[in-house]
Parts: sequence; C-alpha cells; structure tokens
Amino acid sequence: MFFVIGLLFLFFLSSPCQATDFSLSESINFTLNVNGDAFASHTLSQTNLSQNSYINEYQVQLPYTNLKNISAHDFYGQILKTIDIGSSQTSLALKLNRPPLGVGKSQAFSFSYFIPGFGQKKGNTWELILPTISRPDNNPVNLQLLIPLTYGKLAFSSIQTSNLTITGSSQIINISNFQSYDKPLLFVFGDYQLFDFLLHYYLENNRNHSIQTEIAIPPQTEDQQIILRSISPPPINIYADPDGNWLATYTLEPGENFKVEVNGQAKIFPKLFKTTVDSPQNYLTEQPFWPVSQPQIQELSRAYRQPREIYNFVVETLSYNYAQASQPKRKGALEALADPANSLCTEFTDLFISIARAANIPSRELEGYAFTNNLKIKPINENGDILHAWPQYYDKYSQSWKSIDPTWGKTTNGIDYFTDLDLNHLVFVIHGSSSDYPVVPGSYKEKAETKTVFVETAKQSLSPTYQTLLVTSTKPTRLFGIPRITLHNPNPNVIENIILNSTSNNWTFTIDQLPPFSTREIAINKINFFDSLLPHNQKITISQQFNNLQSNYYQKIIYYPHYQNLIISVIGLIILLALIGMSVTSNKDFRHAKTT
Repeated sequence: MFFVIGLLFLFFLSSPCQATDFSLSESINFTLNVNGDAFASHTLSQTNLSQNSYINEYQVQLPYTNLKNISAHDFYGQILKTIDIGSSQTSLALKLNRPPLGVGKSQAFSFSYFIPGFGQKKGNTWELILPTISRPDNNPVNLQLLIPLTYGKLAFSSIQTSNLTITGSSQIINISNFQSYDKPLLFVFGDYQLFDFLLHYYLENNRNHSIQTEIAIPPQTEDQQIILRSISPPPINIYADPDGNWLATYTLEPGENFKVEVNGQAKIFPKLFKTTVDSPQNYLTEQPFWPVSQPQIQELSRAYRQPREIYNFVVETLSYNYAQASQPKRKGALEALADPANSLCTEFTDLFISIARAANIPSRELEGYAFTNNLKIKPINENGDILHAWPQYYDKYSQSWKSIDPTWGKTTNGIDYFTDLDLNHLVFVIHGSSSDYPVVPGSYKEKAETKTVFVETAKQSLSPTYQTLLVTSTKPTRLFGIPRITLHNPNPNVIENIILNSTSNNWTFTIDQLPPFSTREIAINKINFFDSLLPHNQKITISQQFNNLQSNYYQKIIYYPHYQNLIISVIGLIILLALIGMSVTSNKDFRHAKTT
C-alpha cells in the first residue's frame, strides 16, 4: 500500500509564543531492514530566543495506526506523556523535563518509533515515500536514509540526491538543509522492473476485398527492453516506424477475423544513454489534440518557456476526475483548458505537449501501462484497457528524451514527477509524428467490455538470445535488376547496431535495429559483369556483426547475377557463333557463286 505521510508539530506553550521566539534544528533518520520495516528517529534541538516565554510541551501527529516501540527522551529522561491512537493517526504528547529558560538556552530531545511495512516491494523494486515536514519556524531539516544494498540502486528520486555513500551492507542518502514544505518525497530502488504482458488484438475485415493491417506491439526504447515469448499467429513482418514503434503486419481476406496474441516480457531500466533526434521539427508540428497554433496555446507558450514551468502550470491548472476514468474520452488541450476540473491523463499530456511544441520544445506522448497498487494515488482504469498516457520532451543539454508525468504529480499530492519517472511505466506506443497513430493495444476489442491487456510484475527474467541473423539471396524479379538480400532476425528480442559486409562486391551496410522475428530486404552492390562470371562468384560471403560484439559471423549466399550474366554470356556466345557461322557460310556461297 502506498503511504502519503504527513508529519506536523503542534506546540502547546506555557505562555504566548510565536515562531520567532525559538529556533528548532532537526535531523531525521530512517533505517530500513530487508523486509521494508523502518526505524525512524528524530533528533531535535530547541533554542529559546525569548526572555519571557518558553516551550515545555510538544504534540506530534503521525498518520499511522500501527507504530511500535514508541519512545521519547531528553537529557534528563523519558518525555513521552501520552500515546493516542485514532482511526487514521497516532498522536504523541511530549513534555520536556527541563525546558530551556532564557535567551540563547538550548534543549535537545528525541523521539523514535518502528514502522512495519514502511518500504513497499513492487515487483523488482522498492518504493519509499517520506513524510512531509511542516513546522512553524520553517528551518531546514537534515534527512538521512539507510537502505539495504539488497534493494538495488537508487533508480528514482523526486528530490536531487547527490550525496550517496555505501557503508557495509547499506547505502546512505543524506539530504542536508532540506526545506520544510508540504510535498512528500518518493524514492525508488532497484536495478530494473520486470513485467510479463499478454495482449489480445481482435482483427476483422468486413470488406469485400483483402486488406493489410498492422498492430503496435511494445517497442524497445532507451529504457525498456522487450523479449517476446510468442506472437500468434505470426505476422507477415514486424518493422519499426520513425517514432520507434514496432508494427506487426497482417493480411486479412474478405470476411476474415481472428485474434492475435502477443506474449512477452518488458524490463524497465533507468535511462542509461543519450538519444539523438535527427528531425526535431517532427516533434514541433500541430496535430489533432495538439493545437499548437491556437492563440490560447501561443499565449501560454510565451508565459511558460521552460519544460519545468509548463509542467508546473499543467499540474496546478488541471484536476483529475476519477469518475471519468471508467469511460475515458480524449478531449485535447483546448477542451482541457475550457474544463480543467474534468481531466484525465490524456488531458494532462496533451496540454503539456501543446504548450511545449508552441514553445519550440520537441515533445511527444507515450501511452501504455502504469503499475500501481493504490489507484487513489496513481489512478488508472483497471476495468478497461486505455491505461495511462504521459509526455516526454527532448532535453538538448543532456541529449535525451525526458519522461515526466504531470498526472501523477497531481494525484500524489505533490510528488515531483518532472525530474524523471520511476520504473513502473511500460510503453506500448509512441505518438510523435502523429498524435493518435499507431492505435494503442487495448483498442482492438471483440466486445466493448472485453479486457485485452494483461500485465503483471514478473520474478523470473527472460534472457535475450543472439542467434546469427539469417541471410538469404532474393530472387530477382526482372533482368538486370539490383541484387538484393533478405535479412531475418530469428531472435525473440531486437538485434541492434548491425554491420553487414561483403568484400566480393566492396559493400557495407549498417542497420540501427532489427525487431524480433522481423525480416528486411536490402539492396547490395553489383559485381562488374566480367568478374561476376568467375566461378568463385557463384556465391558471395556476407559477414555480420551486431550488438557491438567483436565476433563476426560469415555466411555464403547465392549471387544470382552470376547465373544471369552467365546465361546471358552463353546466349550471347551462341548468337555470336551463329552469326560467325552464318557469315562463313555466306562467304562460301558468295565465292562459289563468283566462280560459277
């Protein structure tokens, strides 16, 4: 269960006192064990700034009802006066043994408690939400987290945490001078998140002629690795479009209908490498739902020029309507502004993208599955298949796409989902060149109530395979055509950074990626006519290297122009010999006629 924690100090004074009458320094330590339980300790030092007043009692309200081992002490002994467990919180009354009297006098005290289940295990990650801190003096607080190394690396933090050290079996995060404010902090630990998915697509052709259609399957991205267990029935092919979507193509005969099942696994990593956008203008254009040129959007883009400013505006302006999640309808940016109280994730996303594009910031939409175990904190539509949408913008400084989630920024009461996302967002489709194509899985239904998207966290990770790519010669369809080869990836995972080479015809070709089970036809260089007739050019050797591995794989394939050119040469030779024979015969006849 997700905990949104509030920590509030209420002061009961023996005489009237304001926040300016004292100062309070505080250090908070959370030490977690391998089961997710936490020991929390608060060490405070109160300094009196007033001659005529002092503080001798504190009340602390914690939104837990399951705290254990509660204790509180100052230098002179125990100070825990009462413990009151309510329906949704626990209140502690603390009374100092000797409150500081006089200007500049100080008193240190502490309280601690044990929180079962403070860290939440979510698949292969651990998630922690730290309390908000609200105090009348608003002085900074020092925070320290001691996290078992078994949780994995820090994958996400809603606050910048540059001070991270490893000691023994723990990783220690220190956040100094943390300002008091009303937003919780989210930390996610884990090397990756793992999802098993099963997607159903119901395809039907109601036309009187055959059609070719395509479906989107979860693609490989900068932080998402996909391995397919199966895709049934097998498609004609799978290809990647310019936005990075994977599209599986099928032919349907008149009246034909069938179900496609895509079974696979996704591994979500922290983003590790840079991405180059070759045509950023493709992510600035106006699209349905993204009215970039409209005056209202243009005006907002002049007021909010930076991604952070746009994110904050969207979070502050729109409100999520939980009642509409069961029947989602995409409205677009303008309607979101006109009716901000009735927004879903698509409105948060479309409004951000529209303003960002108008401000000349390349941006796009990701749509897919968002894993959560608390729908009030991170709402998704569990009854249907239109799951979640969130935007990305391209950061030219880090040269990478930045995923953000203004919807969750709103529904989590302030957790910052601008810095980056956690590991619980699984991408199904990328909308960049188009705002609504390809169609997201979950839209291909047999009936309106049919559930077609099934995702759950997985324990056992599938391993990618790297079988040699299959290279075959493509039979030419016409004489003297450009020779071509067919490249097939038999692996259930993408093969990247492919380099093909043939010394026979001085040919090299590179491919960024070849999706799983996909085929690609490639033109190769011709060998000059006379060299192609040589016996050793009946076949040519194609070498392949991929995934930046040092090993080269070699395969001999038929070079069809050799046989074409050989046949042409034989035919030509026969014709030539026939002409020579005809010429010789003609000359003999001529000499015979002259003699006669």
